[in-house]
Order: sequence, then C-alpha cells, then structure tokens
Amino acid sequence: MKIHQTCIHGKLALAPDLHLNPSPYKPLRSQSWDPVRKLSNHNCPILVIGDLNDILSSSEVLGGKPYEYNDGEPAHDIINTQGFIDLDYKGYPYTWSNKITAPDNIQKRLDRALVNSEWLFLFPEAVLSHKVAIGSDHCPLLLNSQPPPHSSPVPFKFQSMWINHQDYKSVVNNS
Repeated sequence: MKIHQTCIHGKLALAPDLHLNPSPYKPLRSQSWDPVRKLSNHNCPILVIGDLNDILSSSEVLGGKPYEYNDGEPAHDIINTQGFIDLDYKGYPYTWSNKITAPDNIQKRLDRALVNSEWLFLFPEAVLSHKVAIGSDHCPLLLNSQPPPHSSPVPFKFQSMWINHQDYKSVVNNS
C-alpha cells in the first residue's frame, strides 16, 4: 500500500511514496500503521488507498467469525486521530474473498481509500469503485478524482405568454 502525501512546503506536489504494509496478524497491526501516524503534523492533502487488512464494521464482513469492534483496531484509532474520511464506493461491498465455496466462503472489505478533509476539499466529487476480482483474492480499486459532471437533460418548457410577444413569429420562423 502506498500513502501519497501531496504537500511540500505548502505547495501541491507529489511527494515520495511512503509504504504501509498492514499486517494480517493482530499483534503486529499497530506498528504497521506507524508511517500514517507520522503524517499527523502535516496540514496537507493525504490519501491512503489499498489493502488495509482491517474491517471497520459488521457490514464489511460476510461469513466467518462475527465482527467485534476491537477487530478494527488500530484502524479505528488512526481514522479518528488523523481525521480521516473513509471514501464511499461503488460496486460490490466486499473487496477480498477466501475463494472457498459456500458454506465456508468468507468475504470482507479490506481495501479502501482514506482521505483527510484537505484532500476531499480538492477532490469533492471523487469516486472509488470496487472492480471485479480476476485471478486475485482482492478486487482492484479504481479512484477517479475528477469524474465527469452528472448531466441530466433539461426539459423543454413552454410559457404560453411567449405567443403574445411581438417577436414570437419571427423567432419561430427563423429557428
């Protein structure tokens, strides 16, 4: 996983990547978040995206053992202390599967994008998509930071008062 810090001396720029390797083993998870903790004293746009190896709520797991709040530690703590926002997503809710058929199939949302308010201010329309997993136990993430604007057709409206306007006939004839 890469952490992109996009501020150097107050200017928007691409900084060297910091690498976060979240451990799947609970005793090692806390220290694997140390690179993110080091960003706490920067007022810069921050995006953390990829496999965080943590689920944050019971809605993010299907199958396996029941979710407990402490299963999401230290991610809960990092999100709260750093002021991160978990970007909403489009697509299938789970990003990882053990690839075993039912009844032993387990699916979890382990992959996500976390941003701070400075990043969200720059990219308020950003869309995270969970794509279909092909040949991997994780699905790919696609982050579009500037999606095209939603355009809806403007309905035609006719005001009967226009018929009485002195230029009505000429406008209609010249259209």
